[in-house]
Amino acid sequence: MVGDEALDEATTGDHEMVTADMLRMLAMEYRALFIHFDDVDHAGHASGFAIDNPEYIEAIERVDAAIGEMMDVILNRATVADEEWLLVVTTDHGGRGTGHGPRDEENRRIPFIVSGPLVVAGTLGGASHSDATPTLLAHLGYDLDPSFGFDGRPRGLPGEFNCADSIDNDGDGELDCADPDCYPTAVCGGGGPEADCQNARDDDHDMLTDCADPDCAETPECNVECDEQDLGESVGRSVFRGELADQRGVLASSCGGAEGPEVALRWRAPADDVYLFDTFDSDFDTVLTLREGGCVGPEIACNDHAFGSVRVDTPLPAQSAVRLSLAAGRELTLVLDSGPLGGGEAVLDITPMGSTCPDDDLGDAVGAEVARGNNEGRPTRYLGSCAGTARDAVYLWTAPSAGEFTFDTFGSDFDTVLFVMEGACGERTIICNDDERDLQSLVTVQADEGAVFTVVVSGFRGRNGNYRLNITGP
Repeated sequence: MVGDEALDEATTGDHEMVTADMLRMLAMEYRALFIHFDDVDHAGHASGFAIDNPEYIEAIERVDAAIGEMMDVILNRATVADEEWLLVVTTDHGGRGTGHGPRDEENRRIPFIVSGPLVVAGTLGGASHSDATPTLLAHLGYDLDPSFGFDGRPRGLPGEFNCADSIDNDGDGELDCADPDCYPTAVCGGGGPEADCQNARDDDHDMLTDCADPDCAETPECNVECDEQDLGESVGRSVFRGELADQRGVLASSCGGAEGPEVALRWRAPADDVYLFDTFDSDFDTVLTLREGGCVGPEIACNDHAFGSVRVDTPLPAQSAVRLSLAAGRELTLVLDSGPLGGGEAVLDITPMGSTCPDDDLGDAVGAEVARGNNEGRPTRYLGSCAGTARDAVYLWTAPSAGEFTFDTFGSDFDTVLFVMEGACGERTIICNDDERDLQSLVTVQADEGAVFTVVVSGFRGRNGNYRLNITGP
């Protein structure tokens, strides 16, 4: 939100009034302008979100014409040849009937257009509303500090303009300090020695990170003595359980845990697999870090809050999770650390996907209650894309015919999350839903006969209970 005190000028009114005032402002020397046309949304809610609705199409055409007028004003500015305009155009949402419709791809997918003389031509796959603000701020030259907590990222702009956001800003396959754009920056060491021995970055670009770099050999950060407990090749629920209160606080990670006590656990991957490491059974704000080799080895992954923000009204308010593909025999040190909300009993779960997925094969079953159970005692294999999830029931299902199939959890007694993925124990989510009706979930999938899907029933941020899975077809 931008407060009124931050604005030089603002106008509200009908379509014609807003358009006229924006045309006037575009001829002035403002650095940033925002315009919101609300007629299309009003037309959809009043008469229907449909391409065969003339009132809806007319509202879209009015907005399109107004954008054309604004472009004419910009292109006719006397100084436009020396200016670097950036235009970001996006919409609100789709709809079904006169409402917002279900939370599916058809209603949630929106156009997101970035245009200007500096924009890199291409397709912005997966862009969303949340990308607009960081895109505009980056274009205006602001340093997008990760502490700002933006949900989105800049889109369409050239260069790795933020060297510490864990995002490949320019899409060239080189991330942050691994991108030559960042070599001269202070955050990447300016090409000098390993400037920071605990930032999980190769500051001097010699392929050695932090304490693995000889530059850091004599530093206090890399001369830490830590007592590692050996977990061997343990997997499952509660492979480690213990209090952190009497532990030392000597390690720090890129995502937190600098001051709190921690425990270091040596672990070896028993097989080639995808593993999910989580602290979901812990009773405090955790930080989970995976390091190569010993406790001061290079950081591989770090997570503070598995679901992005703290929610004290849920079973999992501030626990951590990391999902990683590992080769058999790879040795890691798993550091369970405490965040700023304090320490308590730390619990670590390690779940291998290959030996635990699926829970059952439903064949081509359709109808009411094709599956039922309680998710409380189950492991966590997937973290849902539409909402934070934990203990999950994972099923394979095969489409008995071509057509549209609906999956729902109606009749369950807790807040469910439901999602469907391609293939057997697949990775690509087709559709995900949290709350369709009374905290239960519903998704619809178009399927070819014989197509195999993975169906996952889970609970919102760790909620557990008795679930029902219903499937209806054409």
